[in-house]
Amino acid sequence: MLKKIFINKKLRYSLSVLLIVCAVSGVYYYKNTLAESEEEPSYQEAEVTRGDITVSLTGDGNADISVTNLGFEVSGTIIEVLVEPGQVVQAGDILARLDDTDYANELTKTKQDQELDNISNEQKTRELKSTMEALETEYNIMLQIPDAYTQKEIDDMKLDYEEAVYSYETQIKTYEISKASGETNVKSAQDALENTVLVSPINSTVLAVEYSVGETIEENTTCIILQNDSNVKVVSSISEVDITSISVGQTVEAIFDAYEDEIFTGTLTFIDSIAETDSSGLVTYEVEVVLDEGKDKIKQGMTCTLELIQKQVKDVLMIPIKAVSIVDGEQVVQLKNDDGTITKQAITTEFSDDNYVEVSAGLEEGQIVLVPVTKAITKDTNSNSGMMPGPGM
Repeated sequence: MLKKIFINKKLRYSLSVLLIVCAVSGVYYYKNTLAESEEEPSYQEAEVTRGDITVSLTGDGNADISVTNLGFEVSGTIIEVLVEPGQVVQAGDILARLDDTDYANELTKTKQDQELDNISNEQKTRELKSTMEALETEYNIMLQIPDAYTQKEIDDMKLDYEEAVYSYETQIKTYEISKASGETNVKSAQDALENTVLVSPINSTVLAVEYSVGETIEENTTCIILQNDSNVKVVSSISEVDITSISVGQTVEAIFDAYEDEIFTGTLTFIDSIAETDSSGLVTYEVEVVLDEGKDKIKQGMTCTLELIQKQVKDVLMIPIKAVSIVDGEQVVQLKNDDGTITKQAITTEFSDDNYVEVSAGLEEGQIVLVPVTKAITKDTNSNSGMMPGPGM
């Protein structure tokens, strides 16, 4: 009996110890689990640098380079091509020629036809004038001695004279019209002959030559494509939400996918007042930007990212905006000194974007400030690589 009681007491004691151990373990597990889920501030170092801070509206764009398609205004066989793709030409330079034999012959024939027509009209005009003057003389004599003629003779003479006057005046007008028509025909033939020579109308660069010597080309068919020697235009679409925040004359920066390390500057020159709506109902407005440079690099259709600058400061001291805090109404940063100590430093800030702020007083280029970051505490203390504990930790 005593042995049984002793065993029961021993069992109860063991159970009590086990419960205490479990309770302690539970508390320990809870604290560690809670601590792992909590976050505490940590800091990264950031150098005070000098650079540009920009607030802008971003959009995608495409290069829209103005090109000129040139073709002969007459048909014919190409006998000479004087340019090749990539060649720079000036306004007035001859680019290509057609065989002009037929057109030269046509001009000669047209001039001859005009000359013969003029001779014929001049002769007819002189004859009608002579007839009119003779009838006028006879009619005047009848009027001077009317008793020598019957009234019918006088009336008939008057009619003949008036008809002669009408015929003469009509011939003069016909001659004038004929001369003008002949001159037009000669001019057309002359133009046709001149159009066998293809001339550049602008300073430009040859993009393509579509026909070769010996080929026949129809009138007004593109033969040579020129890239206008002017600045590159970029076209983009801006949503209705953002369109009110931009204006003509605004500075723009463009980064082309083909030149990722180069920034091209330009000016916003046009904002379309007519909206475009896509299938999803998105309303946008087309805008145009003229770049200050890049015509020797940018090609038609190249894609780019546009930064429509709303405000920008250049070559200023700047730090990450998260490094700045307000203490007692004063802007301060955590400054890491040369000896490794951390002190609070009052500063004065100016312009900022979402990431950086301009510092106008309180810091110098090259100094180090601390930027708070958030990290989860884990059992692996090596996971803090690249970060340092906050001041006072």
